Amino acid sequence: MKFTHLNEDGAAYMVDVTAKNPTVRQASAVCRVDCSPEVMQALRD
Repeated sequence: MKFTHLNEDGAAYMVDVTAKNPTVRQASAVCRVDCSPEVMQALRD
């Protein structure tokens, strides 16, 4: 398998996508942050 965004050395680089047709995409993410009650209170304040 060949990854299109990696060169021969494995370094990432930008790929020219100007010739591609536009597509509609949707992404979602979920995150959990654990912190102390003091930090939560500071965020609320």
